[in-house]
Amino acid sequence: MIDLASIHVFIWALGLTLIFIVIILSIGLVKKNHELRKYKMFEIHYQSLIEHNPNVVWTVDTQGKIVHVNPKAMELLKYEKEQFLSKSFFSFFHEKDRKKAEKKFFHLLDEDRTYFDAFIQDAENKWVPMLITLVPIIIHGKMTGAFVFARDKSEVVEHKNRIKKAQMDLIHTIQKQQGMTFKYVKMGDQFIHTLCEGELVEKLGLSSSKVVGKPLHGLLPREEADAKLPAYKKAWDGEVTSFEAYVNGIYIYVTLSPVFQEGQVVEVIGSGIDITKRKLIEREMIQAKEEAVKANLAKSEFLSNMSHELRTPLNAILGFSQLLEVQESLTEQQRFFVKEILKGGRHLLELINEILDLSRIEAGQLKISSQMVNIQTIIEECINLVAPVAVTKGIYITNERSFSGNQNVYVDPTRLKQILLNLLENAIKYNKENGDIFITYECKENFLYVHIQDTGMGIPSEAQEKIFTPFFRLEHPQIEGTGMGLSLVKQLIQLMGGQVGVNSNLGMGSDFWISLPLAHPSQKISLPDNENKRIVSPIHKTVTILYIEDDPSNLLLVTEILKESHDVTLHLAQTGLAGLEMANQQRYDLILLDLNLPDMNGFHVMDKLKENDRTAAIPVIALSSNAMKEDLNRAIKHGFSDYLIKPIDISCFLSILLKYLE
Repeated sequence: MIDLASIHVFIWALGLTLIFIVIILSIGLVKKNHELRKYKMFEIHYQSLIEHNPNVVWTVDTQGKIVHVNPKAMELLKYEKEQFLSKSFFSFFHEKDRKKAEKKFFHLLDEDRTYFDAFIQDAENKWVPMLITLVPIIIHGKMTGAFVFARDKSEVVEHKNRIKKAQMDLIHTIQKQQGMTFKYVKMGDQFIHTLCEGELVEKLGLSSSKVVGKPLHGLLPREEADAKLPAYKKAWDGEVTSFEAYVNGIYIYVTLSPVFQEGQVVEVIGSGIDITKRKLIEREMIQAKEEAVKANLAKSEFLSNMSHELRTPLNAILGFSQLLEVQESLTEQQRFFVKEILKGGRHLLELINEILDLSRIEAGQLKISSQMVNIQTIIEECINLVAPVAVTKGIYITNERSFSGNQNVYVDPTRLKQILLNLLENAIKYNKENGDIFITYECKENFLYVHIQDTGMGIPSEAQEKIFTPFFRLEHPQIEGTGMGLSLVKQLIQLMGGQVGVNSNLGMGSDFWISLPLAHPSQKISLPDNENKRIVSPIHKTVTILYIEDDPSNLLLVTEILKESHDVTLHLAQTGLAGLEMANQQRYDLILLDLNLPDMNGFHVMDKLKENDRTAAIPVIALSSNAMKEDLNRAIKHGFSDYLIKPIDISCFLSILLKYLE
């Protein structure tokens, strides 16, 4: 009999077993459903990756036949889906790319690079540039097909073509430029050229092929290359530099500009231009300047010689006329003749001096020594000098002494006096009989304006600018003049920082004005030099003077001048050698020495005198017709005590002699 309890246990165990089996089956079913959902999700992702890919995607079998195509392929290549399916994807490639595609596909598992560029034909027979990527489909270790991804490169290719065209256009432009453009980089210790184009390259006898890849020493002679190498190094060190070179008969100017990348020089761009014409112009300018200097020296030499040749006879004319002027035995007619001779001689001397002054100004050799002076002091001195001439014409000069403004100006007093005398003499010369001259002043903008107004005939408006040009004169046959005075006035006043002008009306007179820079209060005023006053007095002292001079008229003139000085013994020598012998044999208190002697020049004679202990201490005064400032400076530097310019002014001559004899 079966035990009921055992039956219950059996039934309970069976139930548990069934429950366990159900649970296990349920868990398996859940896992299967999860895997199924996961697989479906992967399939959705795969479909999405393919269908929504921005590139062309073909799925092909192991023979390359298309089994699936995404919408982008149809959109881009303009084919229907059926036109793709069952066709070999190789058939869409350009002939030159087809073999490359086949090789890549059939050796897909062996290839490291599974991508390549190719052209694919669309439905409109246009070739589309694409980047092809092959991805194998592997199942259980075996290739069952592949994905073919094709990305449109039209924009990239177009961009590259534009860049290439721009590069070609740039190269073409560089080739056509008149100059030259080149580049170089540093390789080891050498600078290697990587570009060289331009019309200048051909003119230099070079070509791009001869330059590119070559170092500097491979293009130029060694010495020339060595000279340019520092500039190449300097540019590679990061500094823009330039140099000039002479290659095959052509001068070039080269600029080197470094190109930086992340703070480092990666290459240097050079540009060169042909400067041969400029060099020729510079050479012509230098030659023209040298010729101008030579011409100026020739002019100066001519003026010096002219001055010398004219002053030599003038020395006799003015010297003897001055001696005659003081003779009491002359009749009135003779005295008139002497005055006319003096007048003509002094006029000629004035002409010579003005020519020399203009020459010095043009050569930039006239020096201005400005200082603070009182305008009234200079004006009064000038009025006193011209007063005798004004009186003869009945002309009255009125000076505005009551002017209350600043009367101190910063000028060269000697040159200012020269200017004022010229303007006052003109105001007298061109004035009417019994006329007037008014001198007035006004201060404006740091300048003192001095007006010299006459009541003469006036100046036509068309001539008011011309009168300040050299040698221009108004038509007045009865009035003497050189035509250079106002030109000299203008240039002198401009050298002192002022201006000159005129306001004039015909029949009413002229108003000449000059502007002078006002002096600063801290500047010291210059007082008149009393030592320059002329002294007319015989020498009352027992002295012996040696005069070395070859011109008989000059010897006679000095003899006559010193005749009234009874205590003066004058010895004469007509050659330098004779003068040296006399100076060595006898003690002299003073030597007068002409600089142009027939046997030796005065400077050589001076050297011999200084070398001799017996004559070294004797004061020596140069007498010369050379009136150029450089002649005077040379003489003083050479050791002469003083320098007197012929023609001799007797008063000045005697005062200079007294200065050294005392």
